[in-house]
Amino acid sequence: LLTDAFISLSKDLKFGKLNPGTLASDSIQLSLLRLVLHGESVVKILEAQEPDFAGYKSLRKAIKLCLDSVSRVHDSTISIGQEDSIHLYNRIKRIAINLERWRWETKTNDDRYILVNIPAYMMYVIRQDSDVFSSRVIVGKSDKPTPVLSSIIKSLVIYPYWTVPRKIAIEEFLPSIQNDLLFLRRNNFDVLNRSGEILDVDSVPWSTFNKNYFPVVLRQREGVENSLGIIKFDFENPFAVYLHDTNARGLFNTPKRDYSHGCVRVEKAVELAHFLITQETHKQSHALNFVLQKQQKYRLVLPHPIKISIRYFTCEFIDGKLQEYPDIYHQDDMLMQYF
Repeated sequence: LLTDAFISLSKDLKFGKLNPGTLASDSIQLSLLRLVLHGESVVKILEAQEPDFAGYKSLRKAIKLCLDSVSRVHDSTISIGQEDSIHLYNRIKRIAINLERWRWETKTNDDRYILVNIPAYMMYVIRQDSDVFSSRVIVGKSDKPTPVLSSIIKSLVIYPYWTVPRKIAIEEFLPSIQNDLLFLRRNNFDVLNRSGEILDVDSVPWSTFNKNYFPVVLRQREGVENSLGIIKFDFENPFAVYLHDTNARGLFNTPKRDYSHGCVRVEKAVELAHFLITQETHKQSHALNFVLQKQQKYRLVLPHPIKISIRYFTCEFIDGKLQEYPDIYHQDDMLMQYF
């Protein structure tokens, strides 16, 4: 039983309890077991299997503080899950779930990367495990969630067009267009055919369009009123999402910021662009300023591409305090049964 417990625990600490990696063979764990048999410390070997992430290590401190805050008697009550301990019990389970999420991460050699934490509505540039730049963000609605993904930002698009996704065009814009054609002009939309040619808005038979028949593409022209704002951060991903500026800046002042269709809107988009080019917090790029002044669409290649990780952590331990965030996509709810 102890041998089985050691193999299971070392595997769960290394790969996660629910990660597909746990389906791998036990050969790695058996080699660790041989070290124990030759006198190595069980505790030290198990601790060495844990992720080497600052976020993981800080959450370990948080869960220890939660357990230390109750008496031995109360602790036994928690394990039973009685009514007076439900809140603390669920908090400990939530921390455990987020520790699990950290175990799913793969350590890379990148000393800097962008981290977007969806439930926190925040974006950070991390350099050597420290936050060197941060910004509030807006993420996807619950029915249009921002996906968890990893990619690399290689370029910026200044004054981008916005090619409206078909679903948004049909469900949200088509009723407004059919009601009032001026909607297109007020919002600076071009109407393109499938060959990419701009059509005369008045010549399009809008009354015949519906969810099954929509043979055009809507494209919003560049400018400060564009829904993407004046900067888009491009990176490859299968979800057609990206980071971008926005023309609806007032939404950043709200505490709950899940308003987008899946993309991540960045409050400090221009400042982030300068930082990614110059690598310095308060230094501006002359090249970027020149392109911004021209107010024309332009792609600017980053001299140093940067990895981006969009993740879903519902709690963090920051400056000695546990920060809990809303489970906006109900991901914790799905995992609770396993912890």
